Amino acid sequence: MKDTSIEAFHRVKYYGTDQRHRDIILKAMHELNEPATSEVISVRCKLDYHQVARRMPELERLGLVRYNSQIRGRTSSGSTAGKWSLTSSQLMMDI
Repeated sequence: MKDTSIEAFHRVKYYGTDQRHRDIILKAMHELNEPATSEVISVRCKLDYHQVARRMPELERLGLVRYNSQIRGRTSSGSTAGKWSLTSSQLMMDI
């Protein structure tokens, strides 16, 4: 990792930005109420695409979302991407 990447990682952890981003993303996914690409989620929650894309695998490891490469969506660049969805335990939660 570059020094700037390491510094950014430590800043995110120190200030708790990663947890705030996870909370914002989960709220946006509840509002969307359907599987969505990272790009669609980022637009909905007004976070940068990269901020969302970095948090999604973390949310998956926590068992809060799942990635489905079989369900595809178009991106703004015209390519296709897999969609993320809330797990059944998250679907039952009130946000």
